Amino acid sequence: MNLVFISNYFSHHQQPLADALSQKTDFTFLATETITKERQEMGWEAVKPPYLCEMELEPERAKLLLSKADVVILGNAPEWLIKKCVKEKSLILRYSERPLKKGPEMKKFLPRLIKWHLLYPQKKPVYLLSAGAYAAKDYASFGLFSEKAYRFGYFPPLRNISDFQTFSRKKQPSSILWVGRFLSWKHPDAAIRAAARLKKEGISFTLDFIGSGEMEATLLQMVHTFGLEDRVHLLGTTSPEMVRKKMEESEIFLFTSDRNEGWGAVLNEAMNAGCGVIANSSAGATPYLICDGFNGYCYSDQEDEQLYQRLKSLLLDRESCKRLGKNAYETIQNQWNAGVAASRLLELIDTLLAGEKRFERYTEGPCSIHRPL
Repeated sequence: MNLVFISNYFSHHQQPLADALSQKTDFTFLATETITKERQEMGWEAVKPPYLCEMELEPERAKLLLSKADVVILGNAPEWLIKKCVKEKSLILRYSERPLKKGPEMKKFLPRLIKWHLLYPQKKPVYLLSAGAYAAKDYASFGLFSEKAYRFGYFPPLRNISDFQTFSRKKQPSSILWVGRFLSWKHPDAAIRAAARLKKEGISFTLDFIGSGEMEATLLQMVHTFGLEDRVHLLGTTSPEMVRKKMEESEIFLFTSDRNEGWGAVLNEAMNAGCGVIANSSAGATPYLICDGFNGYCYSDQEDEQLYQRLKSLLLDRESCKRLGKNAYETIQNQWNAGVAASRLLELIDTLLAGEKRFERYTEGPCSIHRPL
């Protein structure tokens, strides 16, 4: 089987899944754009594995590879290319985060309805790989992908821990970590408000932030206003390797992004590092990865009180924190990783190519049928 994955760039975000697929089938990653200098400066390495074809640099090769494809996975791609693939190919998998990150926006409803139904006709063999728990719901509000949506996501590199008990004991006691860009919709300020209450109650903790962005001055002012200089530290940006190391040293990870976070790969990474995670339920990855009370805690968007109470409970009950962290690690190790996703994806493709209308081999994890939230 010839499988082509189309997206705008090839980056470290896609590489683990692409590597796994390339080991299992005749696979090509077709990048419609070359990676920009700006993105390289953000840490996006210009990696060029053998299965990568950049359309701008190799237009004839790209045309040939696409003509030979049996199945196409459509990520970010220009409309003309989407229309071409939907018209010519026997199976299309649309790989998408939620399209309505800003909400319904009623003025745009009718134009989107018309446009998306033209791009993804219901009678065509076009299925959705829902990269986040809310993508299928957003498309369903336009009458798209009914009974044709499957759970999917992003799959950062997997790290194996041979002795979890020993690993867990090495974590810094009462340590909390937050990682990301300092943007309003990622709500780093919610973590600082919780920290202020913890200190006021005399609860021991440290809170480290890794990242930078437009809210940095605001966060520094909050640290000063609440007198948190001895507890809260803004560490700036660092390499992905150092981020993972810091996760492995931390007991608790806060994932506070709202609905604008289509997925949120830091959640996968923190779970893989055995952290006790507290995650905003509005972020795309949370409902797929977190079973509340089993492998992490969820809290409702903009519910500072709920966030605080769950954080306080983990700081006061380290054994529960370790239990959540172990279950989180096993969730990623056993199910939500690139190897499992690639194997299940090829099973899904084989089933659909054989003429079956639905793939129901799995009830949870990658490529299980998306059920309404």
